[in-house]
Amino acid sequence: MKNFLAICFMTIALLNIGIGIRAQSDLEDRVKQVLLRRERPSAPPINFKDKLEEIGQPQEVAKILIDMVVNGKYAELGSVQSMLCKAATAALGELKEVSAIGPLTSTLKDQRVDKITRAYSARSLGKIDPQESKNDLLDALTDKSNYHLIRIFAAEGLAKTRDAEALNILDKQSSEEKDPYVKKMIEKSAKELRDSLQRPRSPNASPKEATEAEFGRLYSAWHQECEAIRVSSNTYDYIGLPSYRKIVAMGKPALPYLEQKMAEDKGLDFMLAFAVVEICGWDRQEFRGGSDQEFRDRVLRKLRQK
Repeated sequence: MKNFLAICFMTIALLNIGIGIRAQSDLEDRVKQVLLRRERPSAPPINFKDKLEEIGQPQEVAKILIDMVVNGKYAELGSVQSMLCKAATAALGELKEVSAIGPLTSTLKDQRVDKITRAYSARSLGKIDPQESKNDLLDALTDKSNYHLIRIFAAEGLAKTRDAEALNILDKQSSEEKDPYVKKMIEKSAKELRDSLQRPRSPNASPKEATEAEFGRLYSAWHQECEAIRVSSNTYDYIGLPSYRKIVAMGKPALPYLEQKMAEDKGLDFMLAFAVVEICGWDRQEFRGGSDQEFRDRVLRKLRQK
């Protein structure tokens, strides 16, 4: 009797496993149908996101899409697997699937992957969490050997960051760009980001978010003002500019952002050390000796000890 019951339970378990596998296979087939419909040029437009959300649980659909990207990124161009990979890459962005950031970043960076799939990866990263992917999008934008759509989609993502550093790099890239179309698209992204930084945050924004946005706006404005006097070699000309003085006027809430910019050490940011000294009420002479960069290093060390 015991053996009979054991056999019954085992049979039921195996049937359940079989049903689960069949259900997973059915879901995968439905996902493929939606993706391939999207890839057909003659197909009528569909709401990609809504269709995928209709056919299954978001986590299960996302896992299938990620597997398609990981397993299909080296598939032969023009094959069904390659088409599914491209469509899945785009779909993950539409779904804003955070768990896809790692696989998409890997795909974007992999030169062995075809250029369209890498471009879709850049676009999806910009839709999911552009701030989290900022450095990877900056790398994709500034690598001029990249396919033009990779750089354009990276710029689109950076436009959503509300990040002053990203704006400075977008401006620099647009000024140096030789291709008229790429230049136009990068300028468009730079304008979108500039407008975003100049708009006040939502009334529901936290004090920290409001401070971060204000610092970003002033930091970007200061760099623009610096461009107008870049022939000057006098540090005091730069730290006397209107936006720099407004950063100082922000007081201690600005210190975390000043520390970050000083640590990143890009361009003229070493001059931000003077703002830190002024905000903290320290004696400049305590940090004197050597170059302005050495001054910055001493200020940064003391700031981190606070």
